[in-house]
Parts: sequence; C-alpha cells; structure tokens
Amino acid sequence: MQDVSETIHLTTLAVQPLQVIVVLALLVILATAATAATAATLVLVMAATAATAATAVIHHPVVDRLLAQWMLRMVVTPMHPT
Repeated sequence: MQDVSETIHLTTLAVQPLQVIVVLALLVILATAATAATAATLVLVMAATAATAATAVIHHPVVDRLLAQWMLRMVVTPMHPT
C-alpha cells in the first residue's frame, strides 16, 4: 500500500510542472492577444487622428486657394485655351 501512495505522490509531483507550463503558455497567448488588440487599437487611433488632421488641412484657406489655382492651371485652362 505504501508503494501505491508513493506512486500517486510522484505522479502528482510530475503533473504539477506540466500544469504550470500549460498555465504559463496560456498566459503568454493571452498577453500576445492583448498586445495585438492594443496595437490594433493604436493603429485605429492613429488613422483617425491622421484623417482628422487631413480634414483640417484640406479645409484650410491657404490649401483651398492653392487647390483652386492648381485646378485653374491644370484642368480649366487646357480645356479652354485663350
């Protein structure tokens, strides 16, 4: 009977490191997923910021004037030469 209890005890000791490895592997997977989600969120925030900045620049009066001059020179003038 003592041999059986020693075997059970040794088996329990052998399983514990395996459980620790499995738990650590799961934690690494969860941390990686959280990092990827955070990175994706940051990319979305940066894209939204860039879009907002681009909108602000496009509606700037200087940009409007330059765009109008470019359209006159490149689009309207070739279509209607004087």
